[in-house]
Parts: sequence; structure tokens; C-alpha cells
Amino acid sequence: MPKLPKLCQNYNKSITSNLNIGITCSYIDSNFNLNEITLTVNYVRYPHTAQHITESLEEILEKWNLRDKVFTITTDNAANMKKAISNMNAVEWQGCSTHTLQLIIEKGLVPVKALIMKVKWLIEFFLRLKQSKRLEDIQKKYPNANKKDTEDSETDIEDE
Repeated sequence: MPKLPKLCQNYNKSITSNLNIGITCSYIDSNFNLNEITLTVNYVRYPHTAQHITESLEEILEKWNLRDKVFTITTDNAANMKKAISNMNAVEWQGCSTHTLQLIIEKGLVPVKALIMKVKWLIEFFLRLKQSKRLEDIQKKYPNANKKDTEDSETDIEDE
């Protein structure tokens, strides 16, 4: 039987505060191919303490006869998950780099959200028939209004 080097835990909290842990097993077979299978999705009783999560994980590992084969479990960075894994003997915690990257990107996009909202508002504004007609009339009345700005921009680019 191939060695099962790690488990990956995914969880989903529903609107009723139920916690379901999904366990994905990644392993390398005898031909050195990386394989991944979903073992189970289990309910974790409330409150979602490290102890309850550890108990759930231990139960899953015993059920699948994997307790002595798993040496690392990958989770998000939630304190209860990290502690749950640290409570387990001979198992190391590994933070999920994808989850961390998602959090970094999400935080980095916060300043852009206001700009996106303003652009959406402008688009909606000019999609209104009355405003669209007014914009069209102004563009016809001043066909060269942006020409100087465009020429200046092109000159600035060429100078650089």
C-alpha cells in the first residue's frame, strides 16, 4: 500500500453554524504519480473547539486505518484548526498556501473596491436613456474635445 503523506482539511460553515470538515487525501503511488481523493465530509459538533476538531479527525483517521500513515495535515490558518492538529501525536500542521494567498489578494483589493463601485455607478448612469442621449449630444457638439488631450498624451509618450 502506498504511503499517505498528507491530509488536506477543508471546512464549510453553514448559516446555522454547522461545521463540516472535508478530508482530502493526497498520496504518491508506487509509480510516483500524485493522487488525490476525497475521503469524507463530516459534521463537527458545536462548539468548534480544537478538542472537538481533533476528536473528529482522529475518528476519521481510525475509520480509514490511516492514523499511522498520516504525518502532515494542511488546513487554513484558523487558531482552532492549528491547535487541533498540534494536539495530534506525530502529525505536523501545514498552512494552506492557497488560502493564505487568497487572503492577501482579498486584502489588497480593498482600496480598489471603492473605485470599482464608482465605475459601476458611472456605467449605470450613462446607460440611462436620458443621460445617454445627453452624452451623445455633447459628443456631437464638441467632436474634437478630447483630440488635444489625446495628442498631448501621444507627444508625452514619444518624449519619454
